[in-house]
Amino acid sequence: MSRGKNGPISRISTEDLVALNEEIAALVRAGIPLEVGLTELGEDLPGRLGSVATHIGDRLSRGEKLTDILASDSHAV
Repeated sequence: MSRGKNGPISRISTEDLVALNEEIAALVRAGIPLEVGLTELGEDLPGRLGSVATHIGDRLSRGEKLTDILASDSHAV
């Protein structure tokens, strides 16, 4: 995935960001590890939202913290 100046997260709409937040909350409530859930979610979702979910899941799988990922990928989040 190509990364813009502010990273992939900055390129999604407010509605997509809200949807992603709801998905993250649902994964946490269900006890599913975020790296697994977001990677699988990304494979199921079309477009930018799916790409962002996969991107976050991949970085979580490499041991990065969610807060660090969000901070490094977008000044808007």
